[in-house]
Amino acid sequence: MALIGGAKNEVQKWKVPELKSYLQSRGITVSQKRKEELVELVEKARDLSLEPIDDEEKPEDVIVNKLQTKEGSLPCPSMLHSDWTSDFSDFPNFTYGDMYAYLIDKEGYDYESLKA
Repeated sequence: MALIGGAKNEVQKWKVPELKSYLQSRGITVSQKRKEELVELVEKARDLSLEPIDDEEKPEDVIVNKLQTKEGSLPCPSMLHSDWTSDFSDFPNFTYGDMYAYLIDKEGYDYESLKA
């Protein structure tokens, strides 16, 4: 849906810094764009009724909001502690052949069923 004539002409009269400010406040990248492209982006942003992004929103709050489910909230992955280690000195010796035999050469798996 295009803007009605008057509103479209209004955007055409905006200066490049005004166009960039409008788009950046809505999270739209504006680098390497000509004025015509910026005007088109503003028109599309208006068509979609994009609201300005709240700059005061903290990244932690965004993460917490994304971890909300109908059943409650999921734990933040960066806050999980485990007893896993990156020290592999206690691991038994194994080769790629051993991994292939364990992961691929199992009963029920064949070359055709593993094709993507």
